[in-house]
Amino acid sequence: MTTFPVYWTDHNGVARQTNINQTDNVPDPSLPIVLLLHGMGGDINHMADPGVSPGMNFDFSFVPPLTIDRGWHGYPNVGIWGIMTSPTKPVSGLQGSIAQSGFLTLNYAQLAPNGNLAVPLEEINAVVRALFTRFNKRIVFVCHSRGGLLARLFLQSNRGDVNLLSRIAGIVTLHTPHQGSEVADFAAKVHQAVQDLRPIGPYSPPLQLVLNQVDAQVTNPAIGEMSPTGPFLTNLRASEATPLPVPIPIHTFGGTNPHLLNAWPCVFDATSAIPQWNWPPFHWTTIQAPASLINVLDGTPASLICPEERAGGDILVTDTRSHLPGELSHHTSSVNHAAALWDPTIQTQVNGILHNLVSQASFVSQSLPQTMSVGVTYPVSITIQNTGSSTWMPGGSYPFRLGTQNPQDNMVWGVNRRDVLGPVPPGSQVTFNFNITAPANVGYYHFQWRMLQENVEWFGATTPDYYIRVGQVTPVVSGLTVSPTSVASGRSVAITVTLSSPAPAGGLAVTLTSSKPSVLAPSSTITVPANSSSATTNVTAFAVASPTAVTLTAANGATASAQLTVTPPVSQYPYGSQMTAGVGGSLL
Repeated sequence: MTTFPVYWTDHNGVARQTNINQTDNVPDPSLPIVLLLHGMGGDINHMADPGVSPGMNFDFSFVPPLTIDRGWHGYPNVGIWGIMTSPTKPVSGLQGSIAQSGFLTLNYAQLAPNGNLAVPLEEINAVVRALFTRFNKRIVFVCHSRGGLLARLFLQSNRGDVNLLSRIAGIVTLHTPHQGSEVADFAAKVHQAVQDLRPIGPYSPPLQLVLNQVDAQVTNPAIGEMSPTGPFLTNLRASEATPLPVPIPIHTFGGTNPHLLNAWPCVFDATSAIPQWNWPPFHWTTIQAPASLINVLDGTPASLICPEERAGGDILVTDTRSHLPGELSHHTSSVNHAAALWDPTIQTQVNGILHNLVSQASFVSQSLPQTMSVGVTYPVSITIQNTGSSTWMPGGSYPFRLGTQNPQDNMVWGVNRRDVLGPVPPGSQVTFNFNITAPANVGYYHFQWRMLQENVEWFGATTPDYYIRVGQVTPVVSGLTVSPTSVASGRSVAITVTLSSPAPAGGLAVTLTSSKPSVLAPSSTITVPANSSSATTNVTAFAVASPTAVTLTAANGATASAQLTVTPPVSQYPYGSQMTAGVGGSLL
């Protein structure tokens, strides 16, 4: 594990340092980095090695021996010998599991783990920006318990920073009280009860110490922020009512087991109080009473405290309240709150989700010429589908674009980037229509593209690698049209020549001939401008006494013809009309 510092300054101008633990695995460069956020009262071990933290890894499958031989003693014994609880067992933390799956993972101990989230919010704002600078990759948050609330608060506090949001690949929350926890409300009642007891005293110092400790726990600011109807969650939900400018995929997990640990009272059997023909005469033997007699908390009156302490909860939050509106998926596990940090099934599910929280793209289609003339500009079209889980956003410092490959970032075609023009949600397609210019030298050139998020990463499949021939190709005539196809003498007709491909630099001259030059005599040549595939000229028809058919021909290695009819001129006064002058200028 490598440790490096992040230096930052809080709102009071106090210089701070946060130490980040980074896994030493060789990560898959195509994957985003993973930042782990622990929960209330947690430390760096909760996400890396929960076995270090007492009570985080109880073995619920352990069943103690029914009887235990305590040996021979000189006096009898009855009653309870002691309490046997679930032992701990070796576990593997999330950080190691995610690292083994190919991700670079980062972990740190948050400031004020029992305080208001405003303090770690300042810290995470500094940490995330430092990680972007250090690794230049997208980030996924994996959060346990209150860590999920911190991630939500972080998104809302940065809702105006589209560049930052576009680099958040997603969030996974484990047993986070997204809709609050009634445990927080119960804690407030306990605090009030302690306050009510204080005037009754004075208590003995030990009892006073216990009351103080209980009160310190239940008045923990972190607990207060989890109240379902408290100001923190109320304000957070109000802020989230307006969608973020960049959609962030969120996956949630919830648990249904409120178990803390198993506890078995060890009770002496009857023979432990009966003397035997032995010295010492008393043979002590203990037996284990059913664990349910003093189970914590489910199955006891303690489960009546709040719904979290019954089946369907996990001590801190019910599975129902671990949901988040707009979540991309939700998973329910029959584990308790702490076990979410090391349960192998959850780790497998999390790794599966993380591998889908990457930018992905697949090639759909493209349209382009197979041969080109040097220096000529051609239109091309490429269609790509967003097969990942994040929305491709335009603009800013980290826009999503189409970029050239083989070699990467080449300018062979006069352009190496094409922007998406608007948001491209997961599952949608985007078509890039643009012009390319063939190289100035004859040869064969690669034409290949791939999606990227600028200043972050290339991703997804490349387009097919076309090997395009660029040469001194002379376009030939492919069509000739006239409009109109019947024209009166003295009026003009539009003649349009079409080429098989755009004209090269300097334009291309095409020969025009007429079958009856005395009737219609266009210029001997028409020039198609460079990079254009057609040209039009207007020609005036000569007088004819009767309708006359004319054939026009365009040629430059290939020919194309078109026919039209030239008719006699239209009389100034239509047939049948007359004008007669009268005396005094009257019209008769």
